[in-house]
Amino acid sequence: MRKKRKFIVPILIIALFFTIITNPSTAFASTDNIKSITDQTLEYDEIVQYLNENALTETVVTNEVDYIRNLMSYSQDELIKYGFTVDEANEIINYNYNEKLIEFVENNKGNLDIMGYSPSEVNRLESYDGTEDALEYIETYALGATLTVEWAPWLINTTNQFRILYTTTWSAQPIFNYSDIIAIGFVGYNSSSIPIGMKYDETPSCNVQTYRSSVYLGTKSYSPDTVSNNSVSFKFPMSMVNAEYSKITSGSVRVSTVSNSSNLYRMSISFGYGHTVIGIGSPSVDISVTGINVSIAFSYTTETTYRKLRVYTYNGTLVSEV
Repeated sequence: MRKKRKFIVPILIIALFFTIITNPSTAFASTDNIKSITDQTLEYDEIVQYLNENALTETVVTNEVDYIRNLMSYSQDELIKYGFTVDEANEIINYNYNEKLIEFVENNKGNLDIMGYSPSEVNRLESYDGTEDALEYIETYALGATLTVEWAPWLINTTNQFRILYTTTWSAQPIFNYSDIIAIGFVGYNSSSIPIGMKYDETPSCNVQTYRSSVYLGTKSYSPDTVSNNSVSFKFPMSMVNAEYSKITSGSVRVSTVSNSSNLYRMSISFGYGHTVIGIGSPSVDISVTGINVSIAFSYTTETTYRKLRVYTYNGTLVSEV
């Protein structure tokens, strides 16, 4: 049974919604013709097949303009307090987005339509000459890309292991491209809400499909940028040479109880996608697990494009999300 929801988030609004699922008896269905939960690797089409049947689909619009304006509104002292050097703080405050927008259009001229931009968006982008404020221009004409996120745990009534599957897809190449981050935090606990020690059953993976315009170029595999007992993150370049960019990601994280005990009752899982909007400093993420709570916080130059925390029972029932 497929459970699908689509959220189109307004261009200038970031909100986190807390929802209690009204049908707690609904659980994930198994998919018979793909590998079992214990297999070492899954192909992209197998991940997509499972998520198409079992995941919640969410689509968000990047909020680059509002996020950038907020970042540039900080004083030098505030930016230094957040960890930037004096030179980095001054560069952020005086960053020339007019030049960046012109550079984006010039690098992709003639290809913007097959990159996912509509005819009217292409016309607006190619008409930009740098005389208007780039951020106001993008805001006025609602220029931007959408990110579709699908993720879910693979839970087939097992009380000693689970696997998190995910995929993300950009509708078009975002205007501002640096390094993006995928972050996953998790904690399993027993029926008394006491956390259970977990171990990785395989090296967590992140496979990135690169495109030039609408042409698939290949898949690159990225090792974890950070990894701990309860969290993992992946960092990858959004934009590369010759208008190549990271359009699609997919991967899995498979863990089991440390002692192989069968007392896994619930798990809290948080999934986040951070889109970096300014090429200053090193984008990073902090994934914090305290008790049965999981939180994700991206660094200041990285927009929280998507972030959601969900609680599941061992058989896949979605209890809550925030």
